Amino acid sequence: MLRQPSSRTSNTRKCNLKMQNARLSELSSIERELLELIIVLPRVAHVALEQVCLEWLDSDPARQILDAYQQLWFSGQSLELDDVLKAIDDPLKELVATLAEQARAKNPYSQIYTPFRLQILTSRMCEIHEQRARSQKIAELQAKGLAEQEEQDILQTVIRESLRRQ
Repeated sequence: MLRQPSSRTSNTRKCNLKMQNARLSELSSIERELLELIIVLPRVAHVALEQVCLEWLDSDPARQILDAYQQLWFSGQSLELDDVLKAIDDPLKELVATLAEQARAKNPYSQIYTPFRLQILTSRMCEIHEQRARSQKIAELQAKGLAEQEEQDILQTVIRESLRRQ
């Protein structure tokens, strides 16, 4: 006969589940996909770890996890899930384990195209970051109240940079 969990144990599990879901809900869909790819297929993780800047991520948990992976990668350590879980703090362990479960539950054939998906994902993240930087620069220009010619010169520079990246 199975032992019934005490209400205290049950309440603790519910609290942990809520905390885990809250942290998971902090991740944007693009952050979640990036982390899932890194976690499930560490052999291609270096692509993201070399190309994605921590500043591109909006949520603290995503930045903390990516930072942990980057530190492990750049110090030459293994990126296998068990090794990563040993190296990170407890609050992040649950989130990384949840992301790993979710990634494995997805279509196993999707892992075949992971390097291609990772390349598209990192390119998209770069585009989002550059768009934010341009928008911020334009907002700063509007707030400064520069002379019209100065504004036009700066805007032309922003446009040239955008065209050059394409």
